[in-house]
Amino acid sequence: MRSRVVSLIHQIIQNPHGVSEIYRTGNEYYFIYLGRYFSIMKRTHQSNGSSYVFYIYPKAVAPLEQLAVEMSVGNQPDDYPMVAYNDTDFSADEADLFRQLYRVLEERHLGLDELFNDLGA
Repeated sequence: MRSRVVSLIHQIIQNPHGVSEIYRTGNEYYFIYLGRYFSIMKRTHQSNGSSYVFYIYPKAVAPLEQLAVEMSVGNQPDDYPMVAYNDTDFSADEADLFRQLYRVLEERHLGLDELFNDLGA
């Protein structure tokens, strides 16, 4: 399964336009990619040594904002089963993909593509 997670993260980085919606809460970006729900969190306190955690919500169908709000207040309702992947469980090169994904989502959330397009850059 690990190689499939790496492949998925790489696919999202290579095709960020497949991200249809992004919602940020704190240091976590919730997003929909090709109709599926995910999030990536950047840890500020690395108690287990992990810097980034990638979450997959395979059964989520509610509005993205609802998922983000529920999860950010510490709820894990039955509607949102999830699987978490810590960057420390991967090789250094694979773990760097977590950082890259976080950066891609941050830039898309801030609208940098549109800004650069507007400026002709």
